Amino acid sequence: MTLPGDTRPAAAPEPVPTRASRPGKSGPADGTGRQKPRRDPLYFVVIVLLCADVLFGLGLAVFAEEVISFRPMAVMGVGLAALGFGILAYFVLFGSGSDRKR
Repeated sequence: MTLPGDTRPAAAPEPVPTRASRPGKSGPADGTGRQKPRRDPLYFVVIVLLCADVLFGLGLAVFAEEVISFRPMAVMGVGLAALGFGILAYFVLFGSGSDRKR
């Protein structure tokens, strides 16, 4: 109950710290922590698919050049392999960049 002459504000409850506001703490409260990207199954799936893309591109290039002697398809296969390798290199180098920032 507030008296008419009482001008002090009501005390606000202290905010409860959340996971994001606690320094040095991230992940679930049970202490298990989140998986690092290198241990995440999806990370391995992406790596395997990108490696398969590179191998498919190289195989297409060799097949097109040696078996059917069709140079444009061989160039396309080399391009596919180069593009897949570039994406793979970027993903491996910068895929776990959030762990390195800490």
